[in-house]
Amino acid sequence: IRVIGSTTTTLEPDFAVSVGLTGIKEFKSVFIVESTQSLSVEASGSITPIDIKRPIKTIYFEPVIIGYVVLVPKFTLYVGIKGETEANLTATITMSADYTAGVHYKKSEGWKPVSDFSLNFGYDPPNISTNAYVKGYINPEISILIYGVVGPFVNIEGYLKAVSSPTWWKLYGGIGASA
Repeated sequence: IRVIGSTTTTLEPDFAVSVGLTGIKEFKSVFIVESTQSLSVEASGSITPIDIKRPIKTIYFEPVIIGYVVLVPKFTLYVGIKGETEANLTATITMSADYTAGVHYKKSEGWKPVSDFSLNFGYDPPNISTNAYVKGYINPEISILIYGVVGPFVNIEGYLKAVSSPTWWKLYGGIGASA
């Protein structure tokens, strides 16, 4: 969770004096203060990604002997699932205030206070975004084990993958291979 805030304040003085032959005609001393504050909250989270791959069947074939080298063909069928999800939330509130204070003198009207205040609030409604995917697959693997221990392999992966966002789902299918 992140909280982000800002504040700005400006001070604008307004002074005026008007003098005539008979003395001060007008005098004004006013301060205008403008202040704006905002506060945003951002929260995000995710579920620990899943990645599960399990063998459902393994078959060892008869060893093949080539000279002094023993090769053992092996077939393993795996199934698996991968998935991940995350969500984000943001919300913002703002406040602005304008203050005006001072005095104003006119020879014909005398002294008068100057005062004004306005206050405004605003907000951005909470915005939630989510993303997720899940992928299920079947993965046959053929390997040639040298002396029954380790050796080259090739596998093919057929999969279906569903991807979501807040407004849609997409379904993908495919085949991949690795060696």
